[in-house]
Amino acid sequence: MVFPSGGELVDAIRQVLLKYPSGMSTDELDIAVADFLKLDDEVLNVKLSDGKRSKYKYRMAWARVSAKKSLGINKQGKKWRLPNQQH
Repeated sequence: MVFPSGGELVDAIRQVLLKYPSGMSTDELDIAVADFLKLDDEVLNVKLSDGKRSKYKYRMAWARVSAKKSLGINKQGKKWRLPNQQH
């Protein structure tokens, strides 16, 4: 089982948000990135040691932090967007 790197997740976030200028919720973005990267259920369902959250969701949270810094994504209301996208 191979998890995507942080850089791969950030790039996938960029690619997905380019297709959705009106933005996406956190859950929608997580699902769309998983689909974009063709991640299977085995990867998506691995839990962290605390058993509360999946490793994928945890890594996506950090990827969003990285994407804020490197791509300037921002959350307006409940929607993540790239800079200069329509509201």
